[in-house]
Amino acid sequence: MEQKLILIPIPVTALDSTTIENLEIECFEEFSTKVANFYKLKGLKYQEPLGLIPGEEDNTVTFTSATINGFKKYIKGEEEIPEGGLYTIQECLRTQNLDYRYDIDMTPKFGSYFTMFGLITKPESLVKTYENTIELIETELGVPSESIVVHKSSEHDVFNALRDEKVNQHWVEDEIDWYEWEYGEEGVRGEGITIEIPNSSNPDETQEIGNIVLIYKNNIPIALEWGFGLETTKSRLEGLPHPIFSSIIGERSLYRNNYCINEKDILYLDYANILYHLEENNIKEGEDRYIDRTIKQLYQGLSMQMFLRLRDMSDLESLLGNIKDGLFENFAGYYYSFQERVSLFVSSYRQIISNYKDSRSEKKINKTINRSAQKYGFNKEQKETIINFINSLDEKIIV
Repeated sequence: MEQKLILIPIPVTALDSTTIENLEIECFEEFSTKVANFYKLKGLKYQEPLGLIPGEEDNTVTFTSATINGFKKYIKGEEEIPEGGLYTIQECLRTQNLDYRYDIDMTPKFGSYFTMFGLITKPESLVKTYENTIELIETELGVPSESIVVHKSSEHDVFNALRDEKVNQHWVEDEIDWYEWEYGEEGVRGEGITIEIPNSSNPDETQEIGNIVLIYKNNIPIALEWGFGLETTKSRLEGLPHPIFSSIIGERSLYRNNYCINEKDILYLDYANILYHLEENNIKEGEDRYIDRTIKQLYQGLSMQMFLRLRDMSDLESLLGNIKDGLFENFAGYYYSFQERVSLFVSSYRQIISNYKDSRSEKKINKTINRSAQKYGFNKEQKETIINFINSLDEKIIV
């Protein structure tokens, strides 16, 4: 009969978690509608968003990653920007957080999946767009003008007039090149400013919500965009430590845990949120190799983070709700295989350490451990993460 290893960690202490008292969460749909109505009243027309996979609308990306993907036809000159401008609310996916899928303590700054408000208008609307942005933040979001921080590059003089005239906001001029954008189109680039507001849990610290960017083609201004993440902005206003807690998965986690937040859960929740929205968008394996690569990385990352955070499939199911087929089924198969391989590797690792405990040949021990890791399908990074984690726990081995 096969023996299995079960890890029993020390109970999580109060130091690991924070309970948010008197948390008031605004309904996401109401928040989104409030933003949309503000710009509708300003005369902007609504443009239908793209799908999570943009397809022919923008073939420079695999997933829609920003509202600009749906506005590409305007910066490419295929259509003229309508008078007054356009706005949209777009679901987006950025996959860079999957680079941290084997990390124990990494906390990414933003969520992978998010909903973005964005507008595009003509470049001569810079002053009006900025004024509307400040009005939105003041009147609709309830942030005093003097609490708003605006960052610009010392190289971008085009924004100096805004800085000099709009003295109520706190402007910061940075000698860095962060405030430049690329659009995947030849000769097209952007120069922008970054808007920050306080996090209500720490009013002395401001955090980024979005950017106003002047877009150039061959150094001639052709458009202006303003965009911000709704979950990101909402999390700042509600005093949450990360945008993931303003997502549907994050809100479910808060509710299940009586509004107790453990920031070490962020990657786990972020990956669960990706899986949820890929399933919601009926995205399948086997249709595109780049999508398949992302899904494989997601399976790897979510399995590892569930192991590191001591979660099982019942925990994941409670977050995902009624989603029980498609990618979820495929992930479940991957996860159970992963857990079995981890169990076998950990048992092997323990046995190797025991067998060689009197040996002075560290090189020989490591070589044997590496062979065991390869046998069970773990690369160097996965192996080191698993070993570091089990060595960090006070554990009992139950056979």
